[in-house]
Amino acid sequence: MHTDEYGGTFAKRTRLTPALAAAVLAAIPQHTPLFLSISASDLLEDSLSNEPSWTTAHTLHLAPLLAAAGFDLLDVSTGGLCRLRRGPYQTHLAAAVKEAVGDALVMGAVGGIRTSAAAQTILEKEEADVLFVGRWNLVWTFAKELGAEVFVARQIEWGFKLKGRGKERAVHEEGAKPAVEGCAMSV
Repeated sequence: MHTDEYGGTFAKRTRLTPALAAAVLAAIPQHTPLFLSISASDLLEDSLSNEPSWTTAHTLHLAPLLAAAGFDLLDVSTGGLCRLRRGPYQTHLAAAVKEAVGDALVMGAVGGIRTSAAAQTILEKEEADVLFVGRWNLVWTFAKELGAEVFVARQIEWGFKLKGRGKERAVHEEGAKPAVEGCAMSV
């Protein structure tokens, strides 16, 4: 751990984020939501408990300070360095933070959410308010499984349809590829 003005005590280690929030809030329109993605834990509490690391307890202490600083949504993640983890393995952290702050922050969960059933369960159990799924084509799979329709802005949709020669083919159809490789979409 470093020992400068941003290291050492909890207060010093957490002072930069609220300062950044103030600067961003001063520069964006008043009704623009401010999101923050945080690593809720280094996941070393059980394996290397004697080593200094960021823990869930730190995050639970920090979360109300983030709400007070003006953040609207907290995207709760972890280091995610171990490929052996399966399923929505970070959701319990989002749920713990959500319980700690109540409605002061919209809570986002990520990590290992690979089925619509898992996503639906997380939302029904109110472990999170919103889910962030990074696997690019899962939105279409989830929508199909849940009988939902995905609405995409036309400007974004164009990149996901093959146009020309009178034919269009949506990416979510079996075997289709995006018209622009590497194009990402959040829905």
